[in-house]
Amino acid sequence: MTQPPPAEGDGTDLCYVKDCAAGVQLLQTAEKLNHTVYNIGAGRFTSQGEVAAAVRCVIPEAVTPLRPGRGPGTRPNAYLDIALAREDVGYEPAWDLDRAIADYLDWLRHNPE
Repeated sequence: MTQPPPAEGDGTDLCYVKDCAAGVQLLQTAEKLNHTVYNIGAGRFTSQGEVAAAVRCVIPEAVTPLRPGRGPGTRPNAYLDIALAREDVGYEPAWDLDRAIADYLDWLRHNPE
């Protein structure tokens, strides 16, 4: 059975791998941590529609089929609270969606396997 395409309003907190790695490095090298658990993410909800638009900015001819609206299981606030990581180790995501998509697509072009 074929899955329908995602809905444009579906999404979650998307963290680019380079931001994730930077956050983990900050936590690993901190002299003192005030908590046992930290969220590393973008700290915002990113929709499938936003991802599709970012891809089309880099590849205008890209086909990004999405259904309108939101799926029934999509949480309206599906993102991570990164306040503790910000406060305790200075974590701040550096890669916005457009820049991250462009960087990743460039990486894919040079690493096709």
